[in-house]
Amino acid sequence: MRWSRPNRPPQPSSAARPRRLLFVASYNDLNVRGLRWFLDEAWPALRAAVPDAELHVCGSIAEKVPSAPAGVTMRGVVPSLRDEYAEARVVIDPVAWGTGQPIKVVEALAHGRPVVSRRAAPRGFEQAAVVGAEPGPFVDAVRTLLTDDGRWSALARAAVRASAAESAPDVVFAPLLRRLRSGRRSR
Repeated sequence: MRWSRPNRPPQPSSAARPRRLLFVASYNDLNVRGLRWFLDEAWPALRAAVPDAELHVCGSIAEKVPSAPAGVTMRGVVPSLRDEYAEARVVIDPVAWGTGQPIKVVEALAHGRPVVSRRAAPRGFEQAAVVGAEPGPFVDAVRTLLTDDGRWSALARAAVRASAAESAPDVVFAPLLRRLRSGRRSR
């Protein structure tokens, strides 16, 4: 699955469906364990608190989860994630471990959508993501973002600001340019 950083500004907040969650992932074992954790440990409590909550799961991870509980739609690989992000109110990252930069979090924030994650937000994105490592705090964070328009709007705006600041070409390429310049000077 290709990373889908938007080439246009994020979709307007008005495009988000009020109770829609999104999880985008490949079928690696860490993602599968994270989704199973969410479906087993958090989804029942979330549905009890927000009965009309719905989760769309996109990416090849859908191949590894043959059946899903009520309210969960396994979309699989989709031609474009832009519409999925536009309609999502909240993006979840239930993966507890990772091997580097959590691209799924950075991508969601670039689309202007708040994230609830089980692990720390990437540097620079702390104000746009909520961390809940255990089921209770994770569910509480998701429930709040699904039902509290003020909190959701604040985090959506923070996502856009953080993405613009942290993903700007001069920020992203600065370390490489410094290294290239220092290498050229040392010759």
